[in-house]
Amino acid sequence: MGRNYLADIPGNFFMHQWTHASTASNGASIDPAQCKFVAPANLKVLSVWRVVDTNEATKGTATTSASYRGYYVYNGGTSGTATTAVASLAQTASQAASGSRALTTTANNTVSAGEILFFKIGASIGGASDDGTTAQAAAVLFAYELL
Repeated sequence: MGRNYLADIPGNFFMHQWTHASTASNGASIDPAQCKFVAPANLKVLSVWRVVDTNEATKGTATTSASYRGYYVYNGGTSGTATTAVASLAQTASQAASGSRALTTTANNTVSAGEILFFKIGASIGGASDDGTTAQAAAVLFAYELL
């Protein structure tokens, strides 16, 4: 039996959405300030998706200069500073506008009430390119169930 009636409904889940602005090519990692979520109760993250607003390329004009970014959802604990990975994506393929990519959830996908989930855009891997490692503005959506 869950903490409330909604937790007892099989298959019942909720969605939450973050949005972030574009970041420059060959940039350092960034934690967008608006991409934080305080768990209202004990929960389990079921899936995470990222949907870009415009085309996002992962290779420069020279096809040998593979360049990409990682995207992560972390459980920051109650302080918001811990870095337990809940989901991640090493985006090594280009993504078309309005296209979605799933982040892979980890075994650490349970979150206790009051802990802070946050989204992080990883540093560029493989160097800068004109059309390479810019993280385009996007929505990040995650589904969770109450425990």
